[in-house]
Amino acid sequence: MVSPSEERRFPPGYELLRQIGAGGYGEVWLARHDSGVCRAVKVIRRTAFPEQRPFERELAGVRKFQALAEVHPSLIRVLEMGEADGGKGFYYTMELADNANGDGGDAVADYVPHTLDVELARRKVLPTESCVEWGIALASALESLHRQGLIHRDVKPSNILFVQKRPKLGDVGLVIETAEARSFVGTEGYIPPEGPGTIQADIYSLGMVLFEACTGLSRHDYGDCSRWPKAPSPALAALLRVIRRACAEPARRRYHSAGEMLADLERIQRGEQIGANRWRPFFRLGRMWIAASLLAVGAAWLTWSGKLRPASASPIPAPPGLVAWWRGEDDARDSAGDNHGTLIGNVGFAPGMVDKAFQFNGTNGYVRIPKSPSLTFSNQVTIALWFQDHSPVPYYAGLFSDRGRVEGHTQPTVALSPEGIALYFNDPSVDDRVHPTAFEISYTGTPPPPRTWLHVAGVFEQCSPSEVELRTFVNGKRTVTAKRRGKLVNTLNDHPFIIGAQSEPPILFFEGLIDEVSVYNRALTDQEIKGVFAAGRAGKRLSSGPRE
Repeated sequence: MVSPSEERRFPPGYELLRQIGAGGYGEVWLARHDSGVCRAVKVIRRTAFPEQRPFERELAGVRKFQALAEVHPSLIRVLEMGEADGGKGFYYTMELADNANGDGGDAVADYVPHTLDVELARRKVLPTESCVEWGIALASALESLHRQGLIHRDVKPSNILFVQKRPKLGDVGLVIETAEARSFVGTEGYIPPEGPGTIQADIYSLGMVLFEACTGLSRHDYGDCSRWPKAPSPALAALLRVIRRACAEPARRRYHSAGEMLADLERIQRGEQIGANRWRPFFRLGRMWIAASLLAVGAAWLTWSGKLRPASASPIPAPPGLVAWWRGEDDARDSAGDNHGTLIGNVGFAPGMVDKAFQFNGTNGYVRIPKSPSLTFSNQVTIALWFQDHSPVPYYAGLFSDRGRVEGHTQPTVALSPEGIALYFNDPSVDDRVHPTAFEISYTGTPPPPRTWLHVAGVFEQCSPSEVELRTFVNGKRTVTAKRRGKLVNTLNDHPFIIGAQSEPPILFFEGLIDEVSVYNRALTDQEIKGVFAAGRAGKRLSSGPRE
């Protein structure tokens, strides 16, 4: 333990004044620099770790955090780093949080870091406008960490510090690279049921922090809806919807990135409605509304079915350019090429739209397809498939996706979200502040009806040197056309393609059936896509012969 009497001039150029915090791995000191400016100094001991590797991971996390904090205003700044204990530890100096006791009195003896924990103890319930504003700052900070492959692991009120009245994420020591997050750390109540160490866990923690701030309730009261505000204002009601999604169980129903959560908080701040929500109208209008809605969906589906070819009809020739075709006939073989997939986790097979289909449980099953030259698209591509969603509520899930756990280079992807069917890609060279998420993305705006076969096709085409056109087709009809900045050539990567989840390691698992997953190396026309849909249960065949 460092003592002012023993090491009063440690680190060089500082005088340690008094200890203001401690944790399992070290202690935090109030220190005065020779210039007269006060800082916080944290000392990390190698002896606090059971082995060398966790100590090295913490050091690496702090270094990466330091670089990010230089450019992000809601991350506590790390000013200096150096060796401690003769090389058996390290220290880092940080900007000092505001004094919760104000500027009067003894600046040393009366100093208490101004944290959100202190603010909640004083005011109990915070104004909705402040919660939204601070939530935006903190979600943006998490997004910045996550995009660099880091997770925080301990978002809670005492780790949110105010510097010149701006909230900042602190406790740098627990920040770690996503792939290295193996130990169980964090604070009870802010840790999600599945445990810490993931992007979704950080999002859950922030949601719980906002719940305490805007309701005045403890995180332990989250599950007791009878204690929630009975007649919230429109802004508070919207914020509670964001919190529900951030803290949803299982994790696949949460926001899939902090950027998604940030976008909804910014919409609330602008007075706009947040994303489509297919279950709240059910609660408002009651069971008769549910019955009428289901009848309408059923009638619409019967209408669509009348336009489809029966299974007894001859299959249609596949449009030109089919480079991969996973039919789900008791395996993950590619019927159009050599891009054979591997079944991971609990993947089954069930009656599909055309013969059999992949069956996913929404928990741990997906199909992994290694990247190959025939699955590399730098100018245009069409992804088409049938799916039937079995989830009772809207959620985020991958249908056919390509991305790592961090939002880097991402080839064209088709996914589900509470805002509907999503097409997206990611060109890292694009300034993502223009977009509501880290991706270049397009939504249909309405979640798909549950337990109903739908045909979706996504066309991605480089329509100009700096723009990509995304065209979404549902049941043969073009529903959305959107242009997004970027270049498909900048999305190329070595990630595998995934059916039934998003990214690898996998997150955002799909629950339901997926059939006839087809990839074309060109932009199919509207008529070609309509023809594939109209083939219905008869399906398609390779142009060179009958369907295999």
